[in-house]
Amino acid sequence: MKRRRILTLGIAASAGLGLLGWNTARAQQSYPARPVRLVVPYPAGGGTDIVARKFAERLSSLMGQQVIIDNKPGAEAAIGAAEVAHAAPDGYTILFGTLSTHVITPGLMEKPGYDPVRDFAQIAIFGSQAMALVVNNEVPVKNLRELVAYIKASPGKYSYASSSSISRLTVSMLAKQVGGLNIVEIPYKGAVPIITDLLANLTQLYPSTMASVTSLQKSGRLRIFAVCTPQRVKSYPDIPTAIESGIPDMLLSTFNVVSVPARTPQAIVDQLARHATAMMRDEALAKDLEALGVEPHIEGDPAKVNAYVEEYRQRLKPLLKGV
Repeated sequence: MKRRRILTLGIAASAGLGLLGWNTARAQQSYPARPVRLVVPYPAGGGTDIVARKFAERLSSLMGQQVIIDNKPGAEAAIGAAEVAHAAPDGYTILFGTLSTHVITPGLMEKPGYDPVRDFAQIAIFGSQAMALVVNNEVPVKNLRELVAYIKASPGKYSYASSSSISRLTVSMLAKQVGGLNIVEIPYKGAVPIITDLLANLTQLYPSTMASVTSLQKSGRLRIFAVCTPQRVKSYPDIPTAIESGIPDMLLSTFNVVSVPARTPQAIVDQLARHATAMMRDEALAKDLEALGVEPHIEGDPAKVNAYVEEYRQRLKPLLKGV
């Protein structure tokens, strides 16, 4: 009787495991069966949020399911990134990350609350964009070299706005290149209040992603003095590079990386990667991104995404020590 009972329990357990596996496979086949949440670890209205909405619109169309933007700013983007890292690995919570979430914040914070390698399955790179050095129209100079001289002439008098660690990294790189720069940092919670204060000349310099300021550049309300790329941005050929302005090693771009929690079923990872790859063929999307100053580099191969992020991590590691 005892052996029969053990055998019965074993059969029941095996059946239960089989049913669980069948249900899991069925769930993967029907994915997505409900709206998907795209976590943006920055406030609404900023460059990352603007680009994320372009991605969400296309992904929603490809998946046939609503993709809802969920802005979760704070702690140098660590709050939103950590939330996704510890979410259920079912494909219904996706991170729209950046250079900061995957390289800079983990490199600067002792305990960001997540590991950018261990806690995520990387899906795609969705465009890259140069860091831009932006000033208001009250600053009485015409180019980046004149701006450096202007700041140096009055140490500690002028300020720059930052809403993330990449802003500080940009100014740190600039200071190293020009032999020091005594400028005050004013931290903000997002791009929208920065733009307000920049227009009012309450701060003079904003190291920004292109997407945050292109509309203001076009209208003439703000000026982009330089972009931190090897060549000029395709859609903004009148804006010089920092290299052309006489600062040879001023190279810094960010990117958007799409990630899901580690242990997300491979079938779902592959499906999301296929959708990202499909976006590469969307000419209208490419034009939308270029108009924002975003290079429409879309990579939907998870292995290549890991290599892409790792290259940035190794290149910026020495620089982060000085931030």
